[in-house]
Amino acid sequence: MNSLFMASNPSTLYKQQLAKSFGRAAVTYDQHAGFQHQVLASLISMLPKSSFRRTADLGCGTGNALPALITMSDELMALDLSVEMLNVAREKTPNATFICADAEHLPFPSDSVDLFFSSLAIQWTTSHFSLFKEINRALEKGGYWCFSTLCDGSMQEIADSWEKVDGRLHSNQYPHFEEILANLVPSGFVIEDQKCTVITMHFDSVQSAVYSVKKVGASVITDSAHKSYVTPSIWREFVGSYHALHDGIGIPLSYSVAYVVARKV
Repeated sequence: MNSLFMASNPSTLYKQQLAKSFGRAAVTYDQHAGFQHQVLASLISMLPKSSFRRTADLGCGTGNALPALITMSDELMALDLSVEMLNVAREKTPNATFICADAEHLPFPSDSVDLFFSSLAIQWTTSHFSLFKEINRALEKGGYWCFSTLCDGSMQEIADSWEKVDGRLHSNQYPHFEEILANLVPSGFVIEDQKCTVITMHFDSVQSAVYSVKKVGASVITDSAHKSYVTPSIWREFVGSYHALHDGIGIPLSYSVAYVVARKV
């Protein structure tokens, strides 16, 4: 197949910013995605032991899930906001259909997909409830919605370090695990498996910890009110504040990760 379809262009400034950020990170993503690889492996291990007629990977990025998904799918579709990310993914798994589209506005008919998969992408959507309703619309009855996403407490070390420097938020805020689960049932899903775990990565410097976020494209601030200009002197203060958290192993950066397997009722 090796096709790339432009289903739609990002319709809001925020989505356009996301597409640009992840597009710039396409060439550096895989070298800095140690955390993302861990989460992906855990999510894949939770997938139902079954084969699927049509599978869609939402926010596929550079396509690291595609080799596993294609072995269980008659037809595999990979969606992302970034054309650059999709171009990298096509090099890894050409026998899929690649679609530049927004997961909140799926280019699929109702009841047409039997597995939706997404690892660490839905935290960028504007509404979990609206997203879940849209996925439920496109899923066949009995189809699966399997995803991982970030929860409250993720990257707390960065938030705490900035708090000591200027009292401002310089990172995104994420919902509680219970809030994510609560949006699934009214969206038409039954939860078959779920867990929330903390993963702590360690780095040899503050710069490396921050780059692990920036170089995968995940540095977009979803709330413009939290954006602020950082002078060199303020940055040095932040580095000193964050470096003080060195725990003997390295500079820690922790993530709270939700994993969910849900089924359309």
